[in-house]
Amino acid sequence: MCGVPSHNHSENVRRHRASLGRLIIIAGLLLLALTPGAKALTAAGDANDLWVVQPNAERAITLLHRLWNDDPSRVEAVASLEGRLSPNGLAAAGGRAWLVYDNMSVQSITTVTVTDARLPRYDQPTMEAPLPRVAAVLAFTATKDGPWALVRIEDAATLLQVDATQPSDTQPASQPVTTQAAATLPAATQPVRELRLLRLDRGRWAPVPLPADWPIDGRMFLVVADPDDAVPCLLRVDTGEEGDVLRIEEMRDKQWTTRRVKLDGTIDSPVIAVGGQLLFARSGVTDQKLDVELLAVRGEGTLSLGRASLPDAAGKAWTLVASGETAAVISGDGADSMQWVRLDLSGRPAEPAGKLAVASPRVGVDALRVSIQMIMLAVALLIMFVVWRRDGGIVVVKMPAGYVEADVFRRLFAAVIDLIPCVLAVWFFLRVPLDDVAAHWPGTPVELKLQLPGLVIILLYAIHTFFSELFTATTLGKRAVGLRVASIDGTPPNVWQVAGRCALKVFEFVAWPLLILPLFRPYGQRLGDSVARTVVVMPRQEEDHSRDS
Repeated sequence: MCGVPSHNHSENVRRHRASLGRLIIIAGLLLLALTPGAKALTAAGDANDLWVVQPNAERAITLLHRLWNDDPSRVEAVASLEGRLSPNGLAAAGGRAWLVYDNMSVQSITTVTVTDARLPRYDQPTMEAPLPRVAAVLAFTATKDGPWALVRIEDAATLLQVDATQPSDTQPASQPVTTQAAATLPAATQPVRELRLLRLDRGRWAPVPLPADWPIDGRMFLVVADPDDAVPCLLRVDTGEEGDVLRIEEMRDKQWTTRRVKLDGTIDSPVIAVGGQLLFARSGVTDQKLDVELLAVRGEGTLSLGRASLPDAAGKAWTLVASGETAAVISGDGADSMQWVRLDLSGRPAEPAGKLAVASPRVGVDALRVSIQMIMLAVALLIMFVVWRRDGGIVVVKMPAGYVEADVFRRLFAAVIDLIPCVLAVWFFLRVPLDDVAAHWPGTPVELKLQLPGLVIILLYAIHTFFSELFTATTLGKRAVGLRVASIDGTPPNVWQVAGRCALKVFEFVAWPLLILPLFRPYGQRLGDSVARTVVVMPRQEEDHSRDS
């Protein structure tokens, strides 16, 4: 009889201990979630730019930006963007920010150099080629040539699609352990779990082989150690019996080379690169302050550079990011202003810790473009005034035998045909995306080097049409639609007439309102035709002969 109560008592004690154990585990998880190292603030930076993503209500974010030499207490709101950013979904390089959203769509925003501080210094957001339907973006970065993504794929059809893509020309000789022969690839319905390193190359995400023994799981980073590097470094935290080790894979002569660094502790931040030096941070909380220790990777170990504190930052999201030649610790969330402190490579603060005030986006008229166009229009009006005084009224045009005034729409179509080779030449030889050419067309308030592709297109167009019209009185586009150039007396144009009408094409490409002039001028003459006393003609159609008879 005494054995039963004893058994019940032991069973109750066991249950209480199990419940207490579960409570301790739950409490530990909650405590871990509230520590600063468990949260992250999305930011990316390089030697010139710092970009921060501030989440808003619903599915929207605000992208913030500052140049390395901006006011230390100020960050500028670039744009409000629709969507929810993927974890690790922000990268920066060469004045450009790349964003990956949770639906794997990719967007980019480019900074431009403006001469007027009141003007916007950002292009409109551009949608790029979306990432394949991957399970997770484990790491994301960008080199000067574009973005890179380390992704996990858990869909066989997506894996087949990715592996079928022609690999990028920048790739190591070693093959990833997960790469399979074509005959052994899984069926589209089979479960898979693979890693792939992808690079955005000419509008498509192409695979680049991983190191031969690169594991599937673990905490991983992509870091561009040097701005001139074409391939980022691969980093992974390996946990062993002797503690954590940072594995670093670098590309050398198209081969992955490995080195390992003993950490002697944890990595509580992203690994970044400042001045070619790999850095990371460890954190702690004292008296509601966020204390951060900055460490550098040196040889086969790490070196503590210094410490910094942010007041009232305990429990808030924070991150470590490159900002010019310093490492910046930023803390905050979407509900309040952010704090930050910057440390140089000797571990000293660049300035005292302070708040980052978010400034409103710049909104204003594109004054410089308008002024350039107005100058062009004013000069064009002056030229037309001189021409009209010279001609003393409406010029009577003598059409060549069998020809009539050219149709405006045929002329437009011919101009497009003549323009295509110039655009393709700039795209192929200068490697400039066509959307960048359009965004930085001559006359925009940006530095001259960004307008250079557009200027090259205009000059190529003027030169090749000059020689074509000089020797044949037509061009490739005009010949395709049956047009030619003639003097107002019906004869072929001479060299000075061709030179005059082709030189003034530069005006029309920059000050585009001049393109509507043929709609109002007699015989459809544009500015160059009026100056050169030429006209564009086309063969008389059969119905015209019937109507005349």
